[in-house]
Amino acid sequence: MNNTHGSITLLAISLVTGCFLPGIACSTTLKECVISAIANSPGLSAEHHLIAADDADVSKKRATTLPYLSSQIQGYEVNGMPVTPWVPSGVFQPENGVGRRGAHWAPIGIESIGVTYPIIYEGSVFGLNDPPAVAAARAQMTQEELVEVLREQKIVFDVVSDFIRVASYRQQIAIYNRILALSRKELGIIEEQVHLGHKLPQEEQIFRSELSALEYARSAIQENTNNFASDLANMVGGLNNGSEDRAIQIDDELPQLTPLPPLSQLLDQVMPGHPVLLVENTKTEIVQQQLRVDEANRWPTASFSTSFGAAQDLAYFSGSATHLRPTAFEAYLTLTIPLYDFGGRQAAVRESRENLAAQKKNLEQLDLEVRSSITQEYGEILQDTALMLKLQSGLEKDNANLDLVRAQLDEGKVDRLTALTAESVTLQEGLAIQAQALAERLKYAELQNLSAGRWRWAP
Repeated sequence: MNNTHGSITLLAISLVTGCFLPGIACSTTLKECVISAIANSPGLSAEHHLIAADDADVSKKRATTLPYLSSQIQGYEVNGMPVTPWVPSGVFQPENGVGRRGAHWAPIGIESIGVTYPIIYEGSVFGLNDPPAVAAARAQMTQEELVEVLREQKIVFDVVSDFIRVASYRQQIAIYNRILALSRKELGIIEEQVHLGHKLPQEEQIFRSELSALEYARSAIQENTNNFASDLANMVGGLNNGSEDRAIQIDDELPQLTPLPPLSQLLDQVMPGHPVLLVENTKTEIVQQQLRVDEANRWPTASFSTSFGAAQDLAYFSGSATHLRPTAFEAYLTLTIPLYDFGGRQAAVRESRENLAAQKKNLEQLDLEVRSSITQEYGEILQDTALMLKLQSGLEKDNANLDLVRAQLDEGKVDRLTALTAESVTLQEGLAIQAQALAERLKYAELQNLSAGRWRWAP
């Protein structure tokens, strides 16, 4: 585990120092972006610390069920006789004579050491069973580990989404540039035809408006490309490694779309062990342990304590001739029996039972919601696939029409403007396919995110 984490960190360092230093250009793959973003995520780093804290809490809760050793040192200035013979302060002033147990403003010190062992307490029996406090702390740590998995999947989703957008937008910009180049040629021909009186000025104005809309669309796509590239760079490199307006060089290789498995098969693969449901399970476990505590509180509790104490006359250190050391040893068993508390303990048990029942129903509801979300996303992907096939069919017809128009242009049957228009229409159809492919890939990424990585499409 440590070796894997070290490899990820080294790769992330190489990406950051290589791809973001001035004058150094490199191309980063999607997988490298994901690995580096995971390594540099402050959120995942926080989860690591929370898991370590929860692990320590498990040990802390375990310690409360086992014997506790303690010691105490006290200093007193006493006067008079001991209140009880069990108090280890039977010191005396030398001038009072041997056998007299009184003290007249005598400084004394008392040291004690003791052990307390909770025998039966809040469901723990000598700490040898699985105490509720320990089980709840362990469930809390498991929950934090699952949250880390979900947060990691969210990072993967964000990186994949940004990467797909940047790569797809750059491809769309290339198509826009070709369309704009053709459109400007068409505008030149239209202007000439208007000048010759073959076309109306309104046609030129309409075409200029269309050209302006294309230029605006291309500008908006470029701005989106820069924004998502900067966001991707921040996730990959971390905000502390540079300014927020950095760019990132990616290889523009988009992950290929693959056929989805049948929905029933996908759900059978994803739902068992889904981290979201497991998180809810840990919440149920915590409530279950609280019920154990409340039920145990209705019964007697017991603890065993033992201590040894010693006292001495501190005046001995100032030159007193006599220095007795009275001692006391005690061991006792404490048994607490709840008799009547106006129904408080019984109400606590009912409260925990109702909370447990509600938590189990929440788990069932969450299962339905996750299944529904996956089903809806799956259905939208199928619709996008159908639309993509329709667009590709249209593109094939446009390409065939373009070949025909070019042949007619060579034979002089159509003019140059018609050929340019046919080529522009074909490019716009390709642009629509690019936009549809982007939407479909984003839905694939969302489906992977909803599956919490139990079904994978991209790294």
